[in-house]
Amino acid sequence: MILSFGNLFYKKYIGPITEPIIKYELLINQYRFDMEISSLIAPISSLYISLDNSALERDFLSYFLLKRLPLSSKDVAYWNRVKIKANSFNLNSINDDIIRERVLAILSSKSYRSIDREIENSYIKIQLNVADGGFNVTQVVWFVLHNKKIDYLLKVEETIGNSLIIAWDSYIFTNCYCTNFWRVFYGIYLYFSNFGDIGNYKEI
Repeated sequence: MILSFGNLFYKKYIGPITEPIIKYELLINQYRFDMEISSLIAPISSLYISLDNSALERDFLSYFLLKRLPLSSKDVAYWNRVKIKANSFNLNSINDDIIRERVLAILSSKSYRSIDREIENSYIKIQLNVADGGFNVTQVVWFVLHNKKIDYLLKVEETIGNSLIIAWDSYIFTNCYCTNFWRVFYGIYLYFSNFGDIGNYKEI
């Protein structure tokens, strides 16, 4: 039986590799010790979803752009689902005004807005030729643009993640927990964060 690229992409890449990573990253939701920590875990979980799906979108479309192949209706439906998740991070999910301003500075920078516009223009160009594969966007341009987008999302993740570590630190010492307990949960964040390392997103 010959599998379509969409099925192969799921069976060989998403199923055994990407889904377990996302599940491990989202285990962080189990450690909502107080309101401050919970308010940081919510946006960083949303960011993990955006990061993972940005990489999926990049890699999935790269195949069709490289081969100049048309997308089936199922391929387009899958792309649309991934695209929605890739752009699902909401700045307003950050309750802390200072952290939100720091993230806003990253996402409203001239360079990021330029990348965002180029990706939007790529969407329009690709959608014109999904039925025939005669794309006016190269695989290299598409791949590089998404890598740049991911770089900025990783900066956002670092900003929120650093604040989360400080919040964990404060909670543990305020509640008189031992140093080993702090190390455990510091290690938990680093573990999740390493799954989101740029190497994982940039390897196809």
